[in-house]
Amino acid sequence: LRVYIYGKLAAKKDMALSDIVINGVLNGEEAPVPALADFTANGVSYIADNVFEADGETFKATIELSKSESMISADNPVSATALEGELGEITYDGDETRCTATIPVTLGSITINYIVSFVQKPDFTLTYYNTDGTEMGTQAVEKDAAISAFNVDYTTAKAEDGFKVRGWFYKNFGGKKASTADIITEDTPVYAVATEIEGPSNYKKYTFDLTSDTFYPEDHEAFVNDNGCGYWHDNTHGWAFRQGDRIALLVGPKAIISVGLCKYGASDNILKFTDAEGNELGTIAGIAENDGEVASFVYEGEGGTIYMTLTQGSGESYIHNVKIVNTTETNFTENGDWYIVKKDNASSFIDVLDYVCGLNSSADATRKFIFLPDGTYDLGHTMLTTISGHNISIVGESKEGTVIKNKPNPDEEGIGTTATLLNTSTNLYVQDLTIQNEYDFYNKPTGNGRAVCLQDKGDQAVFKNVALKSHQDTYYSQNTHRSYWETSDLYGTVDFICGGGDVRFQDCNIYLEPRQSDSKGSRTITAPTTTSSYGYVFDGCKVIDLAEGKGDWNFGRAWNNQPICVWLNTTLDSNAASTLISKRWIEKGMNNTDPKVFGEYGTKNESGDDITPASNIITSFGGEFETILSADDADFYKYENMFGRANWPAKDFTAQTGEPNAKYDDGTLTVTPADDNAIAWAVYKNGEFVDITTDNVFDITATDGDKLSVRAANPMGGFGPKTEIDVVTGIETISAEAAASLFDSIRSGKVFDLNGRSVNTLVRGNIYVVDGKKTLVK
Repeated sequence: LRVYIYGKLAAKKDMALSDIVINGVLNGEEAPVPALADFTANGVSYIADNVFEADGETFKATIELSKSESMISADNPVSATALEGELGEITYDGDETRCTATIPVTLGSITINYIVSFVQKPDFTLTYYNTDGTEMGTQAVEKDAAISAFNVDYTTAKAEDGFKVRGWFYKNFGGKKASTADIITEDTPVYAVATEIEGPSNYKKYTFDLTSDTFYPEDHEAFVNDNGCGYWHDNTHGWAFRQGDRIALLVGPKAIISVGLCKYGASDNILKFTDAEGNELGTIAGIAENDGEVASFVYEGEGGTIYMTLTQGSGESYIHNVKIVNTTETNFTENGDWYIVKKDNASSFIDVLDYVCGLNSSADATRKFIFLPDGTYDLGHTMLTTISGHNISIVGESKEGTVIKNKPNPDEEGIGTTATLLNTSTNLYVQDLTIQNEYDFYNKPTGNGRAVCLQDKGDQAVFKNVALKSHQDTYYSQNTHRSYWETSDLYGTVDFICGGGDVRFQDCNIYLEPRQSDSKGSRTITAPTTTSSYGYVFDGCKVIDLAEGKGDWNFGRAWNNQPICVWLNTTLDSNAASTLISKRWIEKGMNNTDPKVFGEYGTKNESGDDITPASNIITSFGGEFETILSADDADFYKYENMFGRANWPAKDFTAQTGEPNAKYDDGTLTVTPADDNAIAWAVYKNGEFVDITTDNVFDITATDGDKLSVRAANPMGGFGPKTEIDVVTGIETISAEAAASLFDSIRSGKVFDLNGRSVNTLVRGNIYVVDGKKTLVK
């Protein structure tokens, strides 16, 4: 039975039986009701069910017409078709700007009116803004119409010397360009955007992101696609180039051209570099084994145009990005394979990183060392600063004092977009620094507040004495193969250690930050999606709860695949021991995923008491899982099994060299290493970093009262403890043989070190006070 009710229901009045029409089945036949099928206006057909809405006893619709169209009227009528019943006479009421057409449909004694209001589309305002934010004019554009033509010429906007206005954009910082073909659906601002005029340079750097649909080659001078070659494929592959396609690049006398390659395309493609006369300068592969892998060409010659041509292959190649790093002049200090960043200078750090990654694009490149003195390296809103080169060490002066940070804009949260640093390299070594994402987690406007410190897509990365500070998704081991963390600090609230690979956390501190600004709320440490044999292994770590007991926490939850996460020999501080949830893990994680192994062994409190339950069974989508490991189960995850079999001695890389011996004499600092592992020395004067030297004799000016310090670097560039020397000038020197004659003075307590303590032995290279005189034992 179908019931159609027409009456005063919409007006919420009492209804009488006469107000109701019932269409049902009588004697096996369905009784029809009047209904409109469709109508046509100005040549456009409309299905009645798609445009009309019931309004009491009538149906109403509103149709917007362009001002360029004729208004509906008796002279420009609509045509209609009834679905049930007969059409009555269509009547019109209106003028040149509006018209109401009433279409009656009658069946038997029932008439339904379909009333269509035709109105002209409104105009929206296109507002033009200069580069300084001032208004340059406005333009009326009809709703749903194309801009057709810009009323204001963008070339009349302001541009500083060396800059050029590139067009009208929908954001004042660039992004998507406005086009005359764009359809306007609301009031819209457009902005004149000026960018630097590119050219050959001794020091500037140009980056061209070909995965972006807002990369416009016409806005660049240092990247010119000859004859319009190449085209944007998508944001995964970047631009596609066919055989013979050529890009003109502007470079200085010394430059590194780094090309982010796609793993798709013809396997035999080659990118050839030539000079303006067509002479071949060198080649790189036109395809990558791993997507996004960087290949580099190092150029030295005259500044100007060189060409990159796709050649010697059988099909298309895709390119993610091209970066030109001009290096005739540098913003850092180079000393052999050591590159020293300017203190507190984020641009210097980025320049060093781009330069070294370009040099080390090959997997067999000699290790390069980047050193950052204590300071803050603020990347601003920049995200995904990439470490693409292989065999690179990034070493800070100290974990607490060396800080690399960024702060994404409030609307930019996301696990794959916000990372302070993105690692795509192999054999990365990082020591003695902090990586911090300062996204405002407690005042996020949208999303979950995902803000990554390190997005790790590399293999065989080692981290020692490194702090990661964020809240959600702090460390994202995306497609990581192997990674090793030692004596490091990881901070967060939600899934803050997440992703895949075999990742070991050895003797680390795990800090649970408050989930909410009032310190309440639940925290989850891990969200693994591992597919490997060992997954996430925490061994000898300590969990520290910073929420003062106001929020609970758990070891982790499954994200994808069949993940593994085990906690061995974990210490819980007093807060963490009291706020760990009873089931210890989230029983049902994300995406209907079950853990392969969620395990725990040897958990203790700060007093050293074992607080591991005898059994702890959690229920997931696929059944029940025991999370307490036996001794034999735990033994499987020990270091020797996890990485020893893979022939990757990660722990060996973190071993520090001993304190070196050092002495100062008349402007020369001489260092004697404590062992054969030292490869360089960091020199300090009165606590301030001076330089790094690979020579054990270093010239430095010092005066009485100065304090010199030396630290030795291990083969990966990590610096050990300091050896300190008090500088004393105007001293007499004696030989070791002569020092032996001071035995009587030593016995009588007349020989002192520079701290005033009596000594009973003399050591070569040290200064003593003998009979009131400063004496150097040679």
